Amino acid sequence: MTDDEHILLSAVRYSLGRHTYIVSDCARWVRERWPSLGQECRLLIRRDVTSEVDRPNALAARGHAVADVDRLVWLNLLAWMGDR
Repeated sequence: MTDDEHILLSAVRYSLGRHTYIVSDCARWVRERWPSLGQECRLLIRRDVTSEVDRPNALAARGHAVADVDRLVWLNLLAWMGDR
């Protein structure tokens, strides 16, 4: 993977599980750069995001609406990638 791909993957991993503006910013960044990403980077992003949305979310379980909003951003990204 290229340095740029490593940085993007790191940003995705940082953003997973966060509950701030970074979630939507990161999803937008992935969409913008998707055409230039190699297969390995795409696979890792898909795997990591899928793992996050499939994992029970403790905040959402306690009724925190922000957690649901962030999860929806990730689900929309997976749908955009053709994975959901």
